[in-house]
Amino acid sequence: MYKIVNIKEGFPDSQYATFLLEREIDYAKKEGVKVLVFVHGYGSHGVGGVIKQKVKSKLNELKKKSVIECYILGENWSDLSEDVQKIYKYAPELSVSSQLIGINSGVSVVLVEK
Repeated sequence: MYKIVNIKEGFPDSQYATFLLEREIDYAKKEGVKVLVFVHGYGSHGVGGVIKQKVKSKLNELKKKSVIECYILGENWSDLSEDVQKIYKYAPELSVSSQLIGINSGVSVVLVEK
């Protein structure tokens, strides 16, 4: 089971976007949702906007603190990845999701917990 969360909706600043990210992870844990797909955009020039950079930094921090199991940036999505295989265990339908077909640097997928 997975949930798609659009944290770029309404064009928030990066601080509010990372607040939404953490809030949705907390909600997911309470609701039993194992996988979250965060839509954060990729920046206006395709090189990584501020929200994307802050999301990546926050996810890295949350993984180090063991708040989340793992995460994959859309551009790093590969069926050969160990973390992607962990995610498929809880959300196998993502293997054919239009959000992840090809390279999508505007999303990140989070395995909330085992």
